[in-house]
Amino acid sequence: MFVPSSVVKYCGLLLSLVWTLSLSAQDGQVFAERDNIGTARYVGMAGAMTAVGADPSAVLDNPAGLGLYRRFELLATFSENMDFVAQSGQETYKRYRFTVPQLSAVFAFGAPERSRGLVYSNLMFSYQRIKNFHRTSFSSLPQQAYSLSNVVADKTQGLHFLDLCADGRWDDENIGWLSCLGFDAYMIDTTANGATEWKSTLSPIESVKYAISVDESGSMDEYSLVWGSNISNRWYIGIGMGLRTLSYSKATRYEERSQSGSSVTLNTYLSQSALGVNGSFGVIYHPIRNLRLGLSFITPTSLAMTTKTNADILSANYAVDVEGNKTHGQQTPSISLNYRLINPLRTTVGAAAIFDRGLVSMEYDYAHQRDIDDIHTLKIGGEVVLHPVLFLNVGYAYESTFQRTDYRCILPETSVRTDLDFRNVKGTHFVGAAFGYRGHYATAQLGYQYRFQRQHFYAHECQTKPADMTAQTHRIVLTVAWHN
Repeated sequence: MFVPSSVVKYCGLLLSLVWTLSLSAQDGQVFAERDNIGTARYVGMAGAMTAVGADPSAVLDNPAGLGLYRRFELLATFSENMDFVAQSGQETYKRYRFTVPQLSAVFAFGAPERSRGLVYSNLMFSYQRIKNFHRTSFSSLPQQAYSLSNVVADKTQGLHFLDLCADGRWDDENIGWLSCLGFDAYMIDTTANGATEWKSTLSPIESVKYAISVDESGSMDEYSLVWGSNISNRWYIGIGMGLRTLSYSKATRYEERSQSGSSVTLNTYLSQSALGVNGSFGVIYHPIRNLRLGLSFITPTSLAMTTKTNADILSANYAVDVEGNKTHGQQTPSISLNYRLINPLRTTVGAAAIFDRGLVSMEYDYAHQRDIDDIHTLKIGGEVVLHPVLFLNVGYAYESTFQRTDYRCILPETSVRTDLDFRNVKGTHFVGAAFGYRGHYATAQLGYQYRFQRQHFYAHECQTKPADMTAQTHRIVLTVAWHN
């Protein structure tokens, strides 16, 4: 395969100079984003409720919002999600899923006749979905100068030929599984300079065409206990504790064909689960009748991760073995890895202007990341009271990208993982609207959210040009509540 010297030099620099991601940093790409999910009112206002409160989803952003409750409430939210992912000019892949993203119970204790001191002291138990991972992606590009075999060769440099023939190679922490698979598939061979320098077995005048499908599923959820108080109807203070759970699975199928007919299929299977805890603290200040100011902190969540992975490969026409076979395959053992992943510290500030017939709210959310760029989110939402029992919400939110446009997610040479794909998200937009009924004993509200993002998709770290993709979600949300 012909590889321009500039491409070889560029990829070599990437592998030697760009910071090599650890397992936790690679997962941070997937788990850094947070969906704007919650009650219909929360979705309708695009989550701009840090200074508004009195909503279970808003309380998880700012526990001080619980102090604004004045009665007992049971609430449930139901959601139909429609996810669409497409590469420019190619078929759109769709996923439909019904979920129950939110359940809560609020207990209000206090004396509404009081005007000073502790007016209310409230408790809330809740379940909240933080992120959905369900999506199916497909990407293909022709005339790629850099083959998967070149990636394998780069990651195998320095390993001796005999190391890749050893019986215990799968358990050797100095040998990556991708090197073992590529070696068994006859995709790489030693150079004339020695048994520790490697090259692709493709002809140096070939380009390749690839196709990759990625099927993901799972969710990140949080179970919370929150306490909030109302002090003199002016200060609202809250603290909370959350138990966060994660369930994620991913199946990747990478297929590549060269001009001469050499082909390879690499299948990678990954499942992950995690459990972690966090804390939250917030305050809402009500200085004048028409203004509320909110501030909250959510501590980093240390997730105890368990990752299970295995892979298989099948190649044809790369090289002929001593028995004359042109087709070669190999399957890795299954392995379970335990490590920690830190979800970010989140700081939120917001302000809400309150009127007789509605409100306008703005919010800024900052998530401090350890291994990738910080995330900035700006939200604006409003509510209009159409009738004493009818109201309308609208909102918009923008979440910044969490990596540079030219960011490369590079697996360590010794990694047991073989899923090389990654995507650079170029910002996420949320638009929401909701219409509801709020009676003396019951509330019902129907909401809609549109989520849109552009992505640069890479099948592997040395792909010279990314595939342009778009991801869209249409979410219909119904919230029902009983209060007394």
